[in-house]
Amino acid sequence: MPRNPTTGVFTRVSNSFSDPISGTVIDPNDAAAYYADIDNGLTNAMPKEPTVLTVDGAISAGTPAAVIQKAAPSASAFTLPSVTLQNGIPLTIVDWSTGVTAHTITLTPAGAETIMQAATFTVYSNSAQLGSVTLYPSTTLNGWYV
Repeated sequence: MPRNPTTGVFTRVSNSFSDPISGTVIDPNDAAAYYADIDNGLTNAMPKEPTVLTVDGAISAGTPAAVIQKAAPSASAFTLPSVTLQNGIPLTIVDWSTGVTAHTITLTPAGAETIMQAATFTVYSNSAQLGSVTLYPSTTLNGWYV
């Protein structure tokens, strides 16, 4: 499968689903890049430990899971990374706080982006149930959707 050295994009050659022709030479650089792409894709798809947030602030780009862990919180505020920098990775936010009676978590998108067409999004937790949400980034929508 040849790779464009400028764009790094692999393209299927005509009749590539047929058996390979004996003696065909594969460029080692193309093969290495191809397998590196597969390896990166599989590695990125594996579950990862969440990022634990103990103070309000910004969530780093590329974070797949953020866990808010505070003692007896009442209000928290976090800024989401840009959807472009999130690179298509969904973001799950979970309240894992202790001593919660009523915890309001306000999420604010970057710049002019929105969350479900709103300027902010709120997750609520109480003593009976801790809140969570999974947000999906969309460059087409210039924001996040649930």
